[in-house]
Amino acid sequence: METKKCSKCGEVKPVSEFYRKGKNYQSMCILCRVEYHKEWYEKNSERRREQIRQYKQMNKNAIFKKREKTKSKEIEEKRIKNEQQKKIKNFEKDLMLINKSRFILYCGQKKDLLFLDNTEFLKLEKVFKIKGVFLEEIKIIKEVRNELSNWKNR
Repeated sequence: METKKCSKCGEVKPVSEFYRKGKNYQSMCILCRVEYHKEWYEKNSERRREQIRQYKQMNKNAIFKKREKTKSKEIEEKRIKNEQQKKIKNFEKDLMLINKSRFILYCGQKKDLLFLDNTEFLKLEKVFKIKGVFLEEIKIIKEVRNELSNWKNR
């Protein structure tokens, strides 16, 4: 295990307790560096605030653009989330089992899951899996569909 001596406290510690600086490690351990920064900030807090004010004054346009970009991104994310929630609500209105039977109300039409063509059934099955609902019913209906198709092929 590689070790290093801290230049502030003088203790020999594993290198995992030092921040990296390029390929090497910094001279102070993490604890001493944190303590050093606290002390520095306490002594120079007014100076640091002034530096921040100057930076903000000199870079108003860049800061404004960054904020606008962040705001527009947040607005777009909210819009997408709202659209997704609306789709889910509409889906839940359109799709519900009637008396937990093989019949389903889908897009305003009553359909018998046993007699849907395979492409429609597979689409519905994917939707059910995505929503995580009615999976047991789908398994049962799938088994019955397989039995019906086997019986017809005899």
